[in-house]
Amino acid sequence: MDVCLRVARAFLGTGPRLTDPVSADEQHRLRREGLLGLYFHQLAQHPDVRPGYLQLAAGEGRMRGFLEELDRVLEQPAVAFKGAAYLGRLYGLGQRPVGDIDLVGSEVPAGFEVVTRRPLVVRKDEILLDLHEHPLGRQRAVTRWDLEQAIQRSVPLFEGARALRRFAAEDEAVIALLHGAKHAFSRLIWLVDVARLQPRGLELIRAERYAWYANYLLESLLGLPGEVGPLHPTERWILERIERRDAPEFLGMLLPLHTLPGLAPKLRYLAEALRPNEGDGWLTRIRQLLGMVAKLHVQNFRLNTPKPASVSGNNSETKL
Repeated sequence: MDVCLRVARAFLGTGPRLTDPVSADEQHRLRREGLLGLYFHQLAQHPDVRPGYLQLAAGEGRMRGFLEELDRVLEQPAVAFKGAAYLGRLYGLGQRPVGDIDLVGSEVPAGFEVVTRRPLVVRKDEILLDLHEHPLGRQRAVTRWDLEQAIQRSVPLFEGARALRRFAAEDEAVIALLHGAKHAFSRLIWLVDVARLQPRGLELIRAERYAWYANYLLESLLGLPGEVGPLHPTERWILERIERRDAPEFLGMLLPLHTLPGLAPKLRYLAEALRPNEGDGWLTRIRQLLGMVAKLHVQNFRLNTPKPASVSGNNSETKL
């Protein structure tokens, strides 16, 4: 079994823990899937692994300290979501990577440097804040999830927090599901997030199909059974590509075409998904879309092209 699946299954209790260190190449794959921290934590007492674990744990300690500092300087409440909101709750020390801090409802804090304005990203001490208008971005119309109600249900990010908050678990689950699906669950850690959050009641906000997608992958990849309803052949094709870990991220953007009822909502979603980013023109967007199609074509060609046969002779192999 692939080392990434072994590490994720061990964390979720559906497989045995690793007992020996893995190769540098396997560590690279674990990092790409967001699972390096889980691997380091499982082997934290091994002398060859412990330095890496201590480094990640120290980095998380600095991140938590930064969040406490940010809580003191924010002038109005802001809600953290995704990775930063999971620290110390869903994962142990050093287990979950956090690349930047995602916030909704925040102004640019004093002392932060603007990196980009579309999207609005600011920086201080090499830590990035990604300031969002809406946690679901272009997918905000895909479900009936209500941001204002979710903000009302939010709770302090950590004990004693003054301004920083996090969404309630049921709202975190919606964000995790839609974010992971949008990116075709290209990182296994996003599936692990969903497994830890255990989404429920999604039919009330028209998001139950997203739970089916996650459950399909959680069972096939990580051994966690869950309900999966009837899937359209296109949905199943996308999920099979994700299962093989060869799905381009943009395939996830096609899934809402199966979750939205009626033609008009589908067309509105397509218009939103295809429009250029702020500051970009249509020519730039068309180039981006053509690049996505070309990437999918190349991947399909590689999948459908037979591997060259090998012949052996004189104790050597020649690829024909």
